[in-house]
Amino acid sequence: MKTKLMVVDQEVNLVDEVSKYFKKSGSIEVIKTACKLSETVEYYGECDVLLINMVLDGLESISIIEQYKRFNSEGIVIATSDFITSDLFGMVNKSDVKAS
Repeated sequence: MKTKLMVVDQEVNLVDEVSKYFKKSGSIEVIKTACKLSETVEYYGECDVLLINMVLDGLESISIIEQYKRFNSEGIVIATSDFITSDLFGMVNKSDVKAS
């Protein structure tokens, strides 16, 4: 059984490249690539792993993670960022997301 992945980042080219990389693996099915919150909602229950850039426009990344975990409490979140402020890190820790 393939792991189902959703990739979320505001950089369209990066999302496409990451998607191509995982599709080549054979064990991961990229079920959705998205650049904003409105493109993700209908896929929360379908994916096993959410790969998301924490620095999206506004605070959409926090909203996406919180909604994803409500729909899929067993789902795995991999949050990435080139830059994260202590305020943003604190918001992640206060949400239902478990940091490790």
